[in-house]
Amino acid sequence: MQKSILDVVEIKNKSIFLKQPTEFKKVIFPLPGLSVGDFVLKDHAKFLGNVKSSKIIHNKKIYMSRSLLQGERGAFVDEEKIDSLFQEYGFLIYHPQIHSLSEQLETISSSEIVVGVEGSALHSVLLLENASDTKFIAIGRHRMGSGIFEHIRKVKNLNYRTLNILNDPSKCLSAKDMLPLDLNILKSLLQKTNGFKDFINGDINEFICKPKHEENFYLQKILRFRARPTLAEITVMRAITGF
Repeated sequence: MQKSILDVVEIKNKSIFLKQPTEFKKVIFPLPGLSVGDFVLKDHAKFLGNVKSSKIIHNKKIYMSRSLLQGERGAFVDEEKIDSLFQEYGFLIYHPQIHSLSEQLETISSSEIVVGVEGSALHSVLLLENASDTKFIAIGRHRMGSGIFEHIRKVKNLNYRTLNILNDPSKCLSAKDMLPLDLNILKSLLQKTNGFKDFINGDINEFICKPKHEENFYLQKILRFRARPTLAEITVMRAITGF
């Protein structure tokens, strides 16, 4: 998976694999352009977005299912029932993990609507040059749209909403918990929005999350390292990050 991502962003530097303790005179640790939960830098997102989007196919809708991941963390309790419900409303049931990265990006970017569970399957949109023509609906888990998902939405200017439709919306879940999705609410939302095509109806507003866009100051973390940057390096990093 990592090699396929590097190929997409055209990073072809020679890899060095160490098989014994090795001492280097100098090691450079670059400033990360993305820190999960903290920030996504605009220039880094531009660099990652190296794949041109496919032409949108009219009425193409996909649900990125987890029904083949039964028993793994973050799965829903009734995956098969959820798949059937989305199929009823014209969605293609799509399992991203059985497709190549290039196939995933082509399928996502050519879809009018993409529905998925809040998770890494929705991170891949970063690799698309422009995905603003696709409507993304995320079913919230423990983050409910905040953190990395809101950072990606903002930096890529996405049409992206997160829905809280768990049985107990107030319950705080971890990434490892099985998800008790309320099938009745999901069916009602699909009915009211014509399969998520129309979000004008105010009856669904209570389920749309309003995630925070807080960004953590990366330099504060760096200054706690044992090897601290110089003042000149800090100045450069501030100019790059805008923090």
